Amino acid sequence: MAQNSDKRKDLRIDEQISIDYRIITLGDKPHENLRFSGLADMDNISEGGILFEYHDAIPVGSLMELAFNIGQTSPLFMKGKVKHIKQLGAARYAIGIQFLANIKEDRDALLVHIEEKSKKRTNRSK
Repeated sequence: MAQNSDKRKDLRIDEQISIDYRIITLGDKPHENLRFSGLADMDNISEGGILFEYHDAIPVGSLMELAFNIGQTSPLFMKGKVKHIKQLGAARYAIGIQFLANIKEDRDALLVHIEEKSKKRTNRSK
Protein backbone atom coordinates (compact mmCIF):
# COMPACT_ATOMS: atom_id res chain seq x y z
CA MET A 1 0.00 0.00 0.00
CA ALA A 2 2.66 2.50 -0.96
CA GLN A 3 1.28 5.91 -1.89
CA ASN A 4 -2.44 6.42 -1.95
CA SER A 5 -4.49 8.75 -4.10
CA ASP A 6 -6.55 9.87 -1.11
CA LYS A 7 -5.73 12.70 1.31
CA ARG A 8 -2.44 11.20 2.47
CA LYS A 9 0.66 13.13 1.52
CA ASP A 10 3.32 10.84 3.03
CA LEU A 11 4.64 7.54 1.73
CA ARG A 12 2.94 4.80 3.76
CA ILE A 13 4.00 1.18 4.18
CA ASP A 14 2.12 -1.80 5.57
CA GLU A 15 4.04 -3.21 8.48
CA GLN A 16 3.14 -5.23 11.55
CA ILE A 17 5.04 -3.85 14.54
CA SER A 18 4.16 -4.01 18.22
CA ILE A 19 3.98 -0.61 19.85
CA ASP A 20 3.98 0.51 23.45
CA TYR A 21 1.70 3.44 24.04
CA ARG A 22 0.57 5.73 26.79
CA ILE A 23 -2.60 7.78 26.58
CA ILE A 24 -1.96 11.27 27.91
CA THR A 25 -5.47 12.65 27.43
CA LEU A 26 -8.78 11.09 26.44
CA GLY A 27 -10.33 13.42 23.90
CA ASP A 28 -9.92 16.89 25.35
CA LYS A 29 -9.81 15.78 29.00
CA PRO A 30 -6.27 16.13 30.38
CA HIS A 31 -6.12 14.54 33.78
CA GLU A 32 -3.46 12.59 35.61
CA ASN A 33 -5.87 9.72 36.32
CA LEU A 34 -6.55 9.19 32.60
CA ARG A 35 -3.07 7.88 31.78
CA PHE A 36 -3.08 4.34 30.40
CA SER A 37 -0.43 2.22 28.79
CA GLY A 38 -0.41 -1.01 26.85
CA LEU A 39 0.57 -2.81 23.67
CA ALA A 40 -1.05 -2.74 20.24
CA ASP A 41 -0.14 -3.94 16.76
CA MET A 42 0.58 -1.36 14.10
CA ASP A 43 -0.95 -1.97 10.65
CA ASN A 44 0.84 0.70 8.66
CA ILE A 45 3.11 3.65 9.14
CA SER A 46 4.18 6.84 7.41
CA GLU A 47 6.31 9.82 8.33
CA GLY A 48 3.08 11.55 9.31
CA GLY A 49 1.44 8.86 11.45
CA ILE A 50 0.35 5.30 12.05
CA LEU A 51 -2.74 3.13 11.90
CA PHE A 52 -3.15 0.41 14.49
CA GLU A 53 -5.85 -1.95 15.67
CA TYR A 54 -6.95 -2.05 19.26
CA HIS A 55 -9.72 -3.61 21.34
CA ASP A 56 -10.95 -0.33 22.82
CA ALA A 57 -12.05 2.91 21.19
CA ILE A 58 -9.69 5.80 21.91
CA PRO A 59 -11.52 9.11 21.39
CA VAL A 60 -10.56 11.43 18.54
CA GLY A 61 -8.36 14.21 19.89
CA SER A 62 -6.65 12.00 22.49
CA LEU A 63 -2.92 12.60 22.88
CA MET A 64 -0.59 9.61 23.02
CA GLU A 65 3.05 8.76 23.50
CA LEU A 66 4.27 5.84 21.38
CA ALA A 67 7.41 3.71 21.42
CA PHE A 68 8.26 1.11 18.78
CA ASN A 69 11.28 -0.60 17.33
CA ILE A 70 11.87 -0.66 13.59
CA GLY A 71 15.18 -2.51 13.60
CA GLN A 72 17.50 -0.05 15.29
CA THR A 73 18.93 -0.84 18.72
CA SER A 74 16.74 1.55 20.68
CA PRO A 75 13.04 2.28 20.18
CA LEU A 76 11.67 5.39 18.53
CA PHE A 77 9.60 7.66 20.74
CA MET A 78 6.81 9.64 19.08
CA LYS A 79 3.93 11.77 20.27
CA GLY A 80 0.69 11.79 18.36
CA LYS A 81 -2.97 12.72 18.29
CA VAL A 82 -5.89 10.44 17.44
CA LYS A 83 -7.27 11.78 14.15
CA HIS A 84 -9.81 9.09 13.30
CA ILE A 85 -11.26 5.85 14.56
CA LYS A 86 -13.27 3.17 12.78
CA GLN A 87 -15.03 0.21 14.35
CA LEU A 88 -13.95 -2.99 12.56
CA GLY A 89 -16.04 -5.44 14.56
CA ALA A 90 -16.98 -6.33 18.09
CA ALA A 91 -14.31 -4.84 20.36
CA ARG A 92 -11.99 -4.08 17.40
CA TYR A 93 -11.08 -0.59 16.21
CA ALA A 94 -8.71 0.92 13.65
CA ILE A 95 -7.13 4.01 15.18
CA GLY A 96 -5.32 6.61 13.08
CA ILE A 97 -2.66 8.67 14.81
CA GLN A 98 -1.08 11.82 13.41
CA PHE A 99 2.45 12.39 14.67
CA LEU A 100 3.09 15.73 16.35
CA ALA A 101 6.43 17.51 16.81
CA ASN A 102 8.94 14.81 17.67
CA ILE A 103 12.67 14.37 18.13
CA LYS A 104 14.38 14.99 14.80
CA GLU A 105 16.58 11.89 15.07
CA ASP A 106 13.52 9.66 15.61
CA ARG A 107 11.66 11.22 12.66
CA ASP A 108 14.75 10.86 10.46
CA ALA A 109 15.20 7.20 11.44
CA LEU A 110 11.52 6.55 10.71
CA LEU A 111 11.73 8.20 7.29
CA VAL A 112 14.85 6.19 6.35
CA HIS A 113 13.10 2.98 7.44
CA ILE A 114 9.98 3.74 5.39
CA GLU A 115 11.99 4.65 2.29
CA GLU A 116 14.14 1.48 2.56
CA LYS A 117 11.11 -0.78 3.01
CA SER A 118 9.32 0.90 0.14
CA LYS A 119 12.31 0.45 -2.20
CA LYS A 120 12.62 -3.24 -1.26
CA ARG A 121 8.94 -3.84 -1.98
CA THR A 122 9.14 -1.93 -5.27
CA ASN A 123 12.16 -3.98 -6.37
CA ARG A 124 10.40 -7.26 -5.47
CA SER A 125 7.35 -6.34 -7.54
CA LYS A 126 9.40 -5.69 -10.69
